[in-house]
Amino acid sequence: ESRGMAKLSAVDVDLLTHKLSAVVEEARDVYMSLSISEGIITGDMNCGLFTASGDPVVVGTGIYFHTLLNNAQLKYINKYYRDDPSVGLRDGDIYFFNDELAGGVHNMDMFSAMPIFWQGELIAWAECGGHQGETGSITPGGFAPTAKSRYEEGLHIPCMRIGENFLLRRDVLDFMTGAVRNSFVFEADLRSRLATLMRIRERF
Repeated sequence: ESRGMAKLSAVDVDLLTHKLSAVVEEARDVYMSLSISEGIITGDMNCGLFTASGDPVVVGTGIYFHTLLNNAQLKYINKYYRDDPSVGLRDGDIYFFNDELAGGVHNMDMFSAMPIFWQGELIAWAECGGHQGETGSITPGGFAPTAKSRYEEGLHIPCMRIGENFLLRRDVLDFMTGAVRNSFVFEADLRSRLATLMRIRERF
């Protein structure tokens, strides 16, 4: 990455930044339009492009709080899953994460990520996510003010591959939707994130 940056002039950087910003800003509009969760629709979300190593390049968001909520998980995947023979990392993989102890903020902020490969080499990550709400906690709707431990807050997933070959796995989807009260909204928003990731990848 450092060698690549050294080859760019200030004008090159400005043009590239503008083009990449346009990609994530379009993705933000796509995600907000497709989602049926109030939080996403009102801008409690983000869409971003990250380097192969998991550092943010450009992020389109509704609130600035969401600018840096998701690079820790990409670094985790690179470090622990990419070279693990039981997991690995391939073009078309789809990951999900929402665990605050794995780099998030709270488990209602649900994110999806997709690696971007070019000629067999990982060159970037596409990512999007936001406040989806229902988590299967002891309180309907996600927020659980009476929870006495994190185990009463519902779904906690640090990093999990939920799709391959650009398709969500039906068995994993059944597991996830079965863990929340409103499976329709959960699945609809998950699919809206996948469509947004595909748009980012296509534009990139």
